[in-house]
Amino acid sequence: KELLNTVHSNTVDDVITPNSSGHRIRRNPEAEILSGRKEPEARKKNSEKNFRLSQSSPLKKIQVSETSRPVKNGKIFPVEKNSRLITYPEEKAHPNFVRDLSACDQTENALHESEAKFRAVAESSIAGISITDMEENFTYVNDAFAAMLGYEKDELIGRNLSMLTSVDELLYYRKKTENRKQGFSEKYEIQLQTKSGETRSFLLSASPLISGEGEVTEILGVTIDITERKKAEETLKKSEDRFRSYFELSIAGVAITSPDAGWMEVNDHLCQLLGYTKEELRQKTWVELTHPDDRQPDLQHFQQVLNGKKEGYSIYKRFLRKDQQIIWAHLSVKCIRHADGNVDYFVAVLFDISERMQAEEEIRHLNETLEKKVEERTAQLKALNQEMEAFAYTVSHDLRAPLRAIGGFTRILIEDYAPQLDAEAWRICSVIQDNAQKMNELIDDLLTFSRMGRAQMHLFETEMDPMVQAIFNELTTRAMQEQIDFRPDPLLPAPADSHLIKQVWMNLLSNAIKYSSKNEHPVIRVSCRQEEETIIYSVSDNGVGFNMQQAGRLFEVFQRLHSADEYEGTGVGLAIVKRIVNRHGGEVWAEAEVNQGATFCFSLPAHLPEHQS
Repeated sequence: KELLNTVHSNTVDDVITPNSSGHRIRRNPEAEILSGRKEPEARKKNSEKNFRLSQSSPLKKIQVSETSRPVKNGKIFPVEKNSRLITYPEEKAHPNFVRDLSACDQTENALHESEAKFRAVAESSIAGISITDMEENFTYVNDAFAAMLGYEKDELIGRNLSMLTSVDELLYYRKKTENRKQGFSEKYEIQLQTKSGETRSFLLSASPLISGEGEVTEILGVTIDITERKKAEETLKKSEDRFRSYFELSIAGVAITSPDAGWMEVNDHLCQLLGYTKEELRQKTWVELTHPDDRQPDLQHFQQVLNGKKEGYSIYKRFLRKDQQIIWAHLSVKCIRHADGNVDYFVAVLFDISERMQAEEEIRHLNETLEKKVEERTAQLKALNQEMEAFAYTVSHDLRAPLRAIGGFTRILIEDYAPQLDAEAWRICSVIQDNAQKMNELIDDLLTFSRMGRAQMHLFETEMDPMVQAIFNELTTRAMQEQIDFRPDPLLPAPADSHLIKQVWMNLLSNAIKYSSKNEHPVIRVSCRQEEETIIYSVSDNGVGFNMQQAGRLFEVFQRLHSADEYEGTGVGLAIVKRIVNRHGGEVWAEAEVNQGATFCFSLPAHLPEHQS
């Protein structure tokens, strides 16, 4: 045993320094326990204590050849191919000592074989393997452990664990080491710093190494880098937390259902919509809670998803609440599949649209009612139109006949009895003729006003400039044209019925000429401007104007702000203007001051209606 300890202990150095006799002990290089590992101090001291060979006695050499095979319990054990040269004092050579030496050699070879296997496993492992003594100094590390931390092996051997971790982590490790001293193995996480300064997370499996005397001399650590796994777990947790927050805080009912239509997971909003608790819903299927009239269409879509024809669907359907009330919902379903294409689960989102459906039902009912009202109103308008036509016929024929008679008899009276008529008779006959003429003009204007509401319109892009100039020339004599300062600006064209819009310009220009005629220097201006999709035309004069408080009467039939004695007219012209402009989809208005003139404006759409574009 003493010789074996001596031989084994001196495997630290390749060659022991020669003694005084010039003899030396050679070692087998394969006997080194682990490459680069430092021998514990206790073992070195034990080796020095056991090495007591006599330096004065000659040594006898014993050659253990490659073909030598130690035998134990009837089995032959192989020995190392490299022969070992063992020397011992010649005067102590004894056959029994040779046999003891052979047994020692077998034991040492077995130790070499075991350590070679350990080395092979340790160096080929993808896990980091390290051994530290009780002072936390590394005595061994494999390539994987060094690579994890960005070091070379030689940079870690003999160095202290404190170089790789913070103070808090080191205290945590030492606390765990107390359990190792009691002989227990344990797994736990530890934070280590790489050579570049990055802190990474590792899963450490620590086990005590116990000496022959039963004392823990070293700690074996198997380390796995779990930094990326922890990041992935953290990302997954954040994703799950985010999904859970969306799931629970959603303004819609959200559910996860199984391929057999069961409720796997539901949020609180869905429970509120359906009136069930989560536990109650998990005991039912969505088919049970679907209105009987809507089950078959929903199941058809669901089956198509199960068959792989589509990945989801959206429908409107009715659900039955726990209190048997009907809930209308907009349902959207998405299928989630396994990697092999089989259905894993469904995600369903339900929006309560009961109020919207109720409103649509009310609108539908109102539309039906409105259609009836429109039919009734149309019939009334048709009747009114017939009455208007009858009235117009009456006015055109029945009223004109008496007027013709009055006018005719007045002319006969003047022609046949002129010598017998005094001045007063002549005045009375003149008044009769004038009023008959005015009555005839009123009838003509009233018939015109009636036709303007019933005449069919044909809208075309109409040029306003030539129309306005032609109407002004038609309404004035050469002498009037020389007296009136007529200032028309360039006018934009607009979609209009040329016949009807001509009547508008005729009435507005004639009013401007009439009410500015008493001014010493009459001025009439025509202009336009465009505002978004509307063109606004205006006719201004510097005539007598009017009080704006009476402006509302301007566009009513037979309403006049000036007496017929001052300015002739029937009071129908502006009413005709309003009716025509309104039929074009525009508006008409006026602005004025007394004795400061007036401006009449009307608007027309800038573009033709879509059905006539």
